[in-house]
Amino acid sequence: MKEPRKKEKTWNFEPLTKAEEASVKALSEALGVPPLLAQLLHRRGYRDADAALRFFNCTDAVLHRPHLMKDMELACARVCRAFREKEKMMIFGDYDADGVTSVSLLYLYLTAQGGDVSYYIPSRTGEGYGLSLAAIDRFAADGVTLIITV
Repeated sequence: MKEPRKKEKTWNFEPLTKAEEASVKALSEALGVPPLLAQLLHRRGYRDADAALRFFNCTDAVLHRPHLMKDMELACARVCRAFREKEKMMIFGDYDADGVTSVSLLYLYLTAQGGDVSYYIPSRTGEGYGLSLAAIDRFAADGVTLIITV
């Protein structure tokens, strides 16, 4: 049986032309970043400080409107009701990088809005992946009436 071919990441660091060197130097100085970072930005197509700053600030990102997601109106209404009725909310996350980040961002936002919010990230080895009935029962026993998964 033939083994699958492994994909290898290759980095293209061909020498810069004189014009590119000047552009990278100008970008490095304008942004106050090390030349290597300026070179990486340049190779990604961010050739001037304004373009690089738009990249850093995510202003060029094409984000979809959240209300295009199915039942988003219902979800928003449910969270608003939890705020109005001062319900206990639980954010249930995951232990990977985007899970922890999602929990953190949502927790900071909801608590800043005055919500009664807790969060839970399950143990990878003890609980596995995803929301379980045992976790739901435990949260309900603690008075949680809304679980938001991220």
